[in-house]
Amino acid sequence: MIALRGVTTEGPMAPEIPLDQARPAQYVFDSNVQLTLSQMRANEAREQAEKAAKATVRAEASAA
Repeated sequence: MIALRGVTTEGPMAPEIPLDQARPAQYVFDSNVQLTLSQMRANEAREQAEKAAKATVRAEASAA
C-alpha cells in the first residue's frame, strides 16, 4: 500500500522506546581495530622474515 499512498508523514508519532531497562553499550570497535592491526603486523613480520631467510639461502648458495 505504501507504493500507492506513499509514506505517512502526518499523524501521531510512535511512542518513545523505554531505555531504563536497556543494557549498557559495548564499544568493541577499538578492540577489533587493534586485533586486526596486530594480525596484519604479525603477517608482515612473518613475510619479511621469510624473505630475509630466502635471501640468506640464496647468498650462501651463490658464495659456495
